[in-house]
Amino acid sequence: MVKKEFLPKTKKPGKKVEYIKLEATVEELDHIAKLLIRRDLELSETREKLEESLAGLKEKNIELQEKIETLDKMNKMMIGRELRMAELKKEIEELKGKLAERQ
Repeated sequence: MVKKEFLPKTKKPGKKVEYIKLEATVEELDHIAKLLIRRDLELSETREKLEESLAGLKEKNIELQEKIETLDKMNKMMIGRELRMAELKKEIEELKGKLAERQ
């Protein structure tokens, strides 16, 4: 078994560099490398799925905004119509009063 020595350094802001001594066989390193590659692929797939979901959510958000705008327009029209109907009812009552006075 061949042992390899690694001295990765850890830098923390405002602190001195610390060295950690690790020993591993080539087989262990190969196994670790394969695990890291697999995790990287899984993360890439997950990132792609999240990006697709985000794109779908953005589309849905646009659709909902359009529906909200349509509902707002309809609401304004309905309120305007109701106000106009109230004005017309008042005018009808006034005209009925004038007509009653003439008779």
